[in-house]
Amino acid sequence: MLDSVQKGRAYESEIFQLIRKFLQYGDCFIDIGTHIGYYSVLAAKIVGIEVQ
Repeated sequence: MLDSVQKGRAYESEIFQLIRKFLQYGDCFIDIGTHIGYYSVLAAKIVGIEVQ
């Protein structure tokens, strides 16, 4: 992941594209995983900051 970020490329860009395509403001997004919340940050920007 760090290599992709340092080179200016999106990490797992296909997943980012799917999240952007289907997730909308006010939706619920649950990130169940063992990483640092990479997708949660993107989802929070889409669904709204007041959502927890």
